[in-house]
Amino acid sequence: MAWARRGLLPAAAGLGAVVAARAARAGRRLDFRGRSVLITGGSRGLGLVLARELAGEGARLTLLARDAATLERAERELAAGGAEVLAIPCDVRDRGAVEGAVAAAVARHGRLDVVVNNAGVIQVGPLAEMTLADFEEALGVHFWGPLYVTLAALPHLRRQAGARVVNITSIGGQVAVPHLLPYSASKFAGVGLSDGLRAELAKEGIRVTTVVPGCCGPARRRTPASRGGTARSTPGSRSPTRSPSPRSTRAARRGRSSRPAATATPR
Repeated sequence: MAWARRGLLPAAAGLGAVVAARAARAGRRLDFRGRSVLITGGSRGLGLVLARELAGEGARLTLLARDAATLERAERELAAGGAEVLAIPCDVRDRGAVEGAVAAAVARHGRLDVVVNNAGVIQVGPLAEMTLADFEEALGVHFWGPLYVTLAALPHLRRQAGARVVNITSIGGQVAVPHLLPYSASKFAGVGLSDGLRAELAKEGIRVTTVVPGCCGPARRRTPASRGGTARSTPGSRSPTRSPSPRSTRAARRGRSSRPAATATPR
């Protein structure tokens, strides 16, 4: 599992929200100035790119990530640019740690308006090379993590007009492909969770955005050589070079789910 632990990445880092719709209705746009935004997987990749953009729009940030060193670097960078940012080492699979992080964000910023569930992990390899722990890891990050964060955030989100929950998922949660079984199964669960939250929370005025990118980012591939605990990295597929973050932010502003063009989206 050493390879999998090191493979914990911001979900869809580079997958991003390349399929998120461009247009945002003026009446539904969310002004991020002064808003408190919590981003999981916020120390690098898509999470950090989103943090930079939101900081530029005046949001007050809380970044969660497991790697303390990369988290500290992200915090320093954002603070040097004038952002108000709180960085908290946190494993989203740990419910107690998540609840503590959300409480710390509210204590620091006085409120919580937007949650972006972005943390993720991807394992690539045939089923014969996967272990039960790989499935548990993927489900922990892609399903239980967003659920823990959302449940902890809800009491605070309910106090704010225009509150948002943004779940970065994947086309892997709608189309299963070989050699991505733990990833795909957990992403299916994540998409179902996000769609269910959207239906449940609409009556409370909390908009839930399901972002479903249509391509894969870098991955760590499991090979027979890694069975004995030696991780070997091989090239994974890459996302387009277009920056995904503006589209992710637009999707968050309008509070609508974003899917690949071939997939119907409830309105």
